Amino acid sequence: VMSFATGPKGKVIALEPHPGMVERLKANVELNRVDNVSIMPVALSDSAGRSILYTPEEDQINQGRSSLKPSQGINREITVEKITGEMLQDEIGNRLCKFIKIVGEGHDFIVLKELAFIIEKHRPHLIFEYQRDRWKEHHCDIQEAVEFIISFDYRIYFVKHDLVFPFERAVPDSCDIFCSPKILLL
Repeated sequence: VMSFATGPKGKVIALEPHPGMVERLKANVELNRVDNVSIMPVALSDSAGRSILYTPEEDQINQGRSSLKPSQGINREITVEKITGEMLQDEIGNRLCKFIKIVGEGHDFIVLKELAFIIEKHRPHLIFEYQRDRWKEHHCDIQEAVEFIISFDYRIYFVKHDLVFPFERAVPDSCDIFCSPKILLL
């Protein structure tokens, strides 16, 4: 979907640390005959190197639910590579970044902070998951994340049951957060 949305001159960079999901992404890219997708088999975090990725057992349906922290139902360990936001910026190079989707299973705010330079420079639309319990496992706080995003002059919304609401003080325990850059007048 992102490949078609970005168009033939655009580029999609997908970061996916789970080896099984990398293979599924590659098969999907091949099946759809798209050539503007680059798949990096890594996790984005605040440090580079090798790390443990906790995944569901192989017989579980949702293999995409993996995390850098163990949690209920995801305790099988796989060793993966991590990169930092600075390393990702090197991959993006001079290309314009218009949209970032984060599925961090609680690691989302850590990823957002790593993307600060990209957010400031390119002002992309952002979407990420919020699950209160998962964020707590990663010692992340939604209010800190909101303040961080607002500091870049963004509007923030939450999406629940396919409905979009302006972000206010209260947010559901589980939702998607959508962030749109305000138009800067010069």
